Amino acid sequence: MVVLSEEKKEKSLRFLIPIQTLPEKAGRNGVYDGILQEFMNSGLKYAEVRDIGKKPQTVSIMLKIRKKKMQITNVDIEIRNKKVYLKRIDIEENNTHELGTKTHLLKILETRKTASSGIKPSIDVTTIGGAMVIKTRCPKCKALNAKDSRHCSECGFELYTNEREYSESIKSMERLEKELNWARK
Repeated sequence: MVVLSEEKKEKSLRFLIPIQTLPEKAGRNGVYDGILQEFMNSGLKYAEVRDIGKKPQTVSIMLKIRKKKMQITNVDIEIRNKKVYLKRIDIEENNTHELGTKTHLLKILETRKTASSGIKPSIDVTTIGGAMVIKTRCPKCKALNAKDSRHCSECGFELYTNEREYSESIKSMERLEKELNWARK
């Protein structure tokens, strides 16, 4: 068995360099993680992000992605005058913001319901193959729909505001359709 000296081993390794231990892994903290970490550690309420050679939209989007990935909930990111700003949100302020958003959505839904509650679809009677058929006419776009449609097939308008109103309307249209067809015989 031939034992090579250290000097000869190094010369015999053409593509490798011997080392004692592996170095530490490099952290995956990028520029955007660093910006968020620095802001979190600074204790500042507001801060402007320095120009890092990227467009403000790019910086904002990447910060929002990293914020979500890092699960940071008390920082808001905004663009104003082509600059990116960070804002610390207090927990009470954050809850108020979420409540405001929910309230806004509820108001939209209420408006939508009240807009359609006062306007009911009209009933249209047509003759198909000798039988009389009832269809509903959309009050918004005047398109004809099947009698059991909940939404207009053309514009998507909500024809009925609740389940009770819908089922009562279907029952009354079916009764009317039977009476009309019975009278024709």
